[in-house]
Amino acid sequence: MKLQPIDDFVKAGFQERMQQQFKRPMIYVTSPDKSRTVEHMLDGKRLEYPYLTALMQLSPNTESYNPNFISRKGLVALVDADGLTAHRVRILPTNFDVEITYYTNKFSGPEDDNVSFFIRRWLFARRNGSLSFTINYGRLKSGIQVTASDQVPFTPRDAPTEGISEYQVTTSATIHGYISEPVLGTVGIVNTVALLEAEGLSGGQFFPFERG
Repeated sequence: MKLQPIDDFVKAGFQERMQQQFKRPMIYVTSPDKSRTVEHMLDGKRLEYPYLTALMQLSPNTESYNPNFISRKGLVALVDADGLTAHRVRILPTNFDVEITYYTNKFSGPEDDNVSFFIRRWLFARRNGSLSFTINYGRLKSGIQVTASDQVPFTPRDAPTEGISEYQVTTSATIHGYISEPVLGTVGIVNTVALLEAEGLSGGQFFPFERG
């Protein structure tokens, strides 16, 4: 039995949170040449300003609580309808280091489409923890903390195809999330334990377990 990896939910949760905070689409890219990657994904069409890109790298989170246990033994993610079988998923605490770039053709103004807006909103979100989120993964519910950088530099440049001024604001964040293997392990659920008398092995008492 296979389950969608938990890291897909971590990435989707962060993407949704960013789009809620900044009111614009955010696209994951896999190359440092972010704008060209976006154009390739859109078959050469350019997104309307402003928009965001995210370039992600992963590394183990060695400071997380007991990472060895949950990576080896796993946690119960699903329980069959008969209540007799549980499926465990092996999880590894992981840092998702994200380089975020905000593209716009406006520097300032009262609207939510310029450099000044992004910098203000980013610094407030960093201070208030507004980029953190919660994911539900089967029976597992986990709060995902996001640590945002306090550095928000911007660089102006000419857009190569349109001859207009384009601003790029680049910053970073670390998502303290998880990755998992898609293949689940299966274990039986013990519903009762029989305590047999030492003499004669008869007259046992049965104590039901409560399942959470």
